[in-house]
Amino acid sequence: MRDQRVQIILIITLFTILTGGFGFVSWPLGFKFTVRVFAVLLLLFLVFMAQFTERQHFRYFVLALAFLPFVSVLYSYGQYDQPLQDGIKGTLPSLLWLFYFVLHRFKVKEDSFLKAIFCIAVFVVLVQIVQQFTYPNAWFGIRDEENLTSEGEIAENRNGIWRFSVGINGIFTAICLFFFWCKMLKRIRYDYLLVVALMFVSVYLTLTRQVIISVVLTLFLSFFIGRGSKKVWLIMGGAVILVILYMNFDMLFGEFIQMAQQDNNKQYIRFLAANYFWRETFTSLQAAFFGHGDAVSGSFLALQDQLKEDYRFFISDVGFIGMMWKYGIFYVLLCYGLMLYVFLINKDKVPLYIRLFVLFSTIPSIMIFPMLSPISNIMWSFLLYFCDRHINRLNIARLLVLLLEKYKHLLPR
Repeated sequence: MRDQRVQIILIITLFTILTGGFGFVSWPLGFKFTVRVFAVLLLLFLVFMAQFTERQHFRYFVLALAFLPFVSVLYSYGQYDQPLQDGIKGTLPSLLWLFYFVLHRFKVKEDSFLKAIFCIAVFVVLVQIVQQFTYPNAWFGIRDEENLTSEGEIAENRNGIWRFSVGINGIFTAICLFFFWCKMLKRIRYDYLLVVALMFVSVYLTLTRQVIISVVLTLFLSFFIGRGSKKVWLIMGGAVILVILYMNFDMLFGEFIQMAQQDNNKQYIRFLAANYFWRETFTSLQAAFFGHGDAVSGSFLALQDQLKEDYRFFISDVGFIGMMWKYGIFYVLLCYGLMLYVFLINKDKVPLYIRLFVLFSTIPSIMIFPMLSPISNIMWSFLLYFCDRHINRLNIARLLVLLLEKYKHLLPR
């Protein structure tokens, strides 16, 4: 129990540091500096302490995702004269994938991870709710003075609700929601239902259309994924939820629709950005295969700043197209290959909540790419490690069954 408590505290501490105290206004450490230092430490760990075994089923995916982005440093050097050391410094966050090997080395327990994520998710939803009433007195997930909204606010207001960047697009609450949802698919309990409802509130309070729609679709599709999940009462419950959502659609999502219509009338800026980054990706074979890389200095940084400030073009707004522009088509294909390997190839070996998270991440990937931020890379490292543990346990169990079948004639009767 003491080991588990230590692991829970360490996991919470890890995510607290890497998220800048979940966007705490007085957090003393710079995000980029923290991530780069942690990335260098992981590289040293890989060189001196990591172990490579056949029980690490995703090790080649992880190594490729960690080091392939560094190829883009060559393109940014040749095309924009960005110094190699600057390109390497900007690409260091991709090394956070190596945390996968740390987890294998120290045998972190899945139960510890889930309890830590539950604690974080509860904290996130409490912050989202409480700050609705204390605004403009808010301490987490607000904008600094240089990035105020057009109305001069420290937070964006959508649908009459303040939006705070606390939960990194619902990544913590989504995992917690899917885990308890899967438990409820097997056995309904009021405490499970309460947690699911609370986590859904948190997802809604992200006020991100893609995330909300993705969660709703994933929960609906969960009735047709996995064994023993197609129970009549659950389908009826899902139908009731859909009816409630339909009856209150205007109140919950009315302003979102108006925003989308306004965006379409203004030639929706994301489509313009997607068109730009798509064309720039295929200007040459080098750009398509290597990617443009991370802008850190010189004319490359000036170009990126111009795209953001003058045109409102952001890589993070155009999903896989932005990632192709940044790291090349091979990187994006590798990411989708990894998700396919988890969701389909190992569908009978991987926990359902992880498969639901993969589905949830894939649905909005045309606008929000699932392997974009350092936090998401750390989260994926955790999930891949737990997939390994489940696959290995199932393989051992199957081996024992085969051995019993083969040698059962030797057993005493």
